[in-house]
Amino acid sequence: SIAIALAKTNSRLEVARIAVDQSRHALGADSGTVLILNESKTELQLLYGSGYKPEILKVLQNLNLEGPDPMADAVRLKVPILVGTKSEMIDRYQRFDADPRFENH
Repeated sequence: SIAIALAKTNSRLEVARIAVDQSRHALGADSGTVLILNESKTELQLLYGSGYKPEILKVLQNLNLEGPDPMADAVRLKVPILVGTKSEMIDRYQRFDADPRFENH
């Protein structure tokens, strides 16, 4: 179980890996990430990601909180950002349509 795996670790990276990998499996998700807020509270920094193309993980290394992004919006606005379809994602965040890295992530 996830609780047992988490109890056996003391590393922030390992906690992130367990949380993402176990949650992906339990939910049937294609991908997942853990991002952390930097000290100056201006960027999200990728701690762990799984199931994404390497190009996308590179984009997520340092994600500006002021940019148009669902993860940045969730942190900045302190609300969940729920997007049901790819077309809804593109309507809200046009960069996902223009950037080939995000095709079939």
